[in-house]
Amino acid sequence: MKMVKGEEEQPTNQDGDGSSHEISGETSGQQLPEIEARFCNGSIFFKIHCEKQKGVIMKIITEIENMNLDVANTSVSPFGTLAHEITITAEMEKDFNMAVEDIVNGLRLAMQTA
Repeated sequence: MKMVKGEEEQPTNQDGDGSSHEISGETSGQQLPEIEARFCNGSIFFKIHCEKQKGVIMKIITEIENMNLDVANTSVSPFGTLAHEITITAEMEKDFNMAVEDIVNGLRLAMQTA
């Protein structure tokens, strides 16, 4: 299993059956969005904590689908009055060929333009 969390850079290993590492995702002192992506058996699990913005959820789903991933499940919960906690499970299509870092960076970029 491979995991990337868009907060701090700190390589680690987990349980010997995969790797886990984090990449830097903070810009201009902002802490949001926090994006975590985990690969496992042809699926990717996303956990996203972001500010509430009009259209951000559809922008995220559209960007995931543009990465040759099929969204299987989505859950959105309010987190306080100003943020969303979003979880998404997606299945990799045959022609999926992206590094987890590129997925997180692509989502972050899409959310900045939402």
